[in-house]
Amino acid sequence: MHVPRARWVIGLAALALLIPSTVMAATSHAEAPKFTVGIILNNAADPNQVNVAKGWKTQGAKYGWKNFLTVDTTGSADKANAAMEAFVQRKVNAIVVEVYESNALRTGLAAARKAKIPVFLNGSNTLAPGVAATEPVYAGIPHTTRMAKDLGGKGDVLMFTYHPGAPCVAEESQANTVLAKFPGISVKKQEVPAPGWVEAGQTATAAWLTSHPANSGPLAIWGCWDGPLIGSIAALRAAGRTDVKLYGNGGQADALAAIVKGEMTATWFYGDRTGDGVIGAKLLKSYLATKAAGKAWKPKIVPVPSIAVDKTNVGAVCAKYKGYCG
Repeated sequence: MHVPRARWVIGLAALALLIPSTVMAATSHAEAPKFTVGIILNNAADPNQVNVAKGWKTQGAKYGWKNFLTVDTTGSADKANAAMEAFVQRKVNAIVVEVYESNALRTGLAAARKAKIPVFLNGSNTLAPGVAATEPVYAGIPHTTRMAKDLGGKGDVLMFTYHPGAPCVAEESQANTVLAKFPGISVKKQEVPAPGWVEAGQTATAAWLTSHPANSGPLAIWGCWDGPLIGSIAALRAAGRTDVKLYGNGGQADALAAIVKGEMTATWFYGDRTGDGVIGAKLLKSYLATKAAGKAWKPKIVPVPSIAVDKTNVGAVCAKYKGYCG
């Protein structure tokens, strides 16, 4: 399924080239520059992140915000910090950073804070100086609890992790807390790259299946997001296996389609993921109103609601978000 991208996705080099002329143009005229939001993606190959940016644009349009600059940092915190500093030079009005933890953004946050540009984080569970608000991830608890109970508290699990992504780090920690209560479950962790997580998921799953033959016991694959599990599905199909349960997070379109087909057990859905962006844009609107009223803004942690989707309710979710399930 084609997923619409943000209005512009530009590289760091292109943004750097854009800065001098744009800033000069903005400062050489009496009128103020147009309201601009800079969005930094951890990886633009992830449809969930693209949909969050879409939510920012959709809600922002209702407030008259039409200028969005988007940078893909391909999982590099150094690139994310450089992009933040470039946006500061560009004199954007706000900066959005997707799925980086705040402690990985020290130099970028310092630059934004000095310039008094608010920063809004998606997926980070912690605040830091310079962060106006963050939308954290807590799905790791219900996600892993559901899996452990479905397995009857025993069995083997292949767990996909991605440490450059703040939500994945948080969910892994939450999963560890849950699994500590289920000593009968054995876990093998597998880090995946970005991009390339689908291929890595398929390769790792195929290898894991060789040491976990069919019907050898309760088996499951856990992903901190849906992406690697799409590769797992391909590996399971190739092996003719139907005895492995799959648990994802994010509710991307192909994951929901897999639940419809009975190839995935459950995922956590965030309202087409645009919900994260919509909430973020509303927070920025509130921030601007607070500042305009001469009041101090109190940094906020605002979780995004999610729902578990499985075979019992996937039809209703697909009906509500027509066309989203493929």
